[in-house]
Amino acid sequence: MGIWFGMYDYRQFIVKLGEKMNRGSELDYHELKEKGTFVNGVPYPNKSDFKAYHVYKNGTVLGFAVSKEKTNELAKIYDKLLIEEVVDIEGYDLARNEWQAENKRIHLLFQRTLFEEFGVANNPKREACFQLAWEHGHASGFEEVYNYFSEFVELIR
Repeated sequence: MGIWFGMYDYRQFIVKLGEKMNRGSELDYHELKEKGTFVNGVPYPNKSDFKAYHVYKNGTVLGFAVSKEKTNELAKIYDKLLIEEVVDIEGYDLARNEWQAENKRIHLLFQRTLFEEFGVANNPKREACFQLAWEHGHASGFEEVYNYFSEFVELIR
């Protein structure tokens, strides 16, 4: 056992640092993480953001696709309104697809970063190693997946 530095073996830390310096990888997980690269900047769509209201009085349209606030204003003015709540499903689906595409882009960048940082970009078993690390750590975030991958990668080198 080496000298313990925090929770990490100091010798392993030095060995990994030397490996990283020898690889000369352009992608570095911790640098990219500090820059916020692995954060989805697309707001998560909420169905309530895509709601609109149609307001009727005696078969006459008083407001079409109006906001909740406008509906409340009309309710103060008129009695016995028929208010129909509608959701822009196409807009919601488009926003959700945009969020998912950004999530996928971040996931693939994270994966590629790990492969390059640990020097296994051309290893045929890199995907299996990543999958194993993902299964063990994804519930705790990318940092935990990184930690598991750093341990498992030794098995495929």
